Amino acid sequence: MKYRLLLFALFTATVAPARERNEKFQFMMKNTSFSTVLIFSLFMFCSPMSPASAQRPDSLLAARQVDSLVNLNQKLVEERKFEEALPFIEQAEQLALAAFGRESAAYGNCRHNNAGTLNKLNKLDEAEPLYLDALDIRAKVLGKEHPDYAASLNSLGNLYWNKGDYTKAEPLYLEAKDIRAKVLGKEHPDYASSLINLGNLYSDKGDYTKAEPLYLEAKDIRAKALGK
Repeated sequence: MKYRLLLFALFTATVAPARERNEKFQFMMKNTSFSTVLIFSLFMFCSPMSPASAQRPDSLLAARQVDSLVNLNQKLVEERKFEEALPFIEQAEQLALAAFGRESAAYGNCRHNNAGTLNKLNKLDEAEPLYLDALDIRAKVLGKEHPDYAASLNSLGNLYWNKGDYTKAEPLYLEAKDIRAKVLGKEHPDYASSLINLGNLYSDKGDYTKAEPLYLEAKDIRAKALGK
């Protein structure tokens, strides 16, 4: 009973309409395990707080709540509990929108992670507009030479690759690779991931001449990272 009350407290504290809160609450009661809610409770209510924390501006408290919801979503995604993860990122998205507005890094991050969760559920058509929205927000808020913008390009490229739409995927992968090379450097794991993604795309297209050097470069980067 206690964990139900803790979860209910979250939803009654947000800006969603009462009917929508109730529907989401009922869904989570049926689909969320006790351990998940316990983890959430630790994130939201039991993290260390300074004596001055009670006087933080509302925006900082909202940021803390959004971060906690996103962290829980990502933990559940890592555990492959995608259905359980989805309501938490949806709630984080609503809270970020209300607290910070559409053109904010927090909202863009939530849109990106929401799309990622839908992608894991193989709901590609639902994920696509969220990825596009996150890409647009990050371009405006962070600029086009930011690692998060490159991550959005890469994720959108992955979605199109999974759909077999190589024409759309290739320029996204290329742009992400170029940004990562410039911003992160050519020995960064994310740059290596971009090389592998492009290699996979060219391999699927049967263009092994383009794929091979990309794989070899990624292999060298990872070997250096592991000290081999």
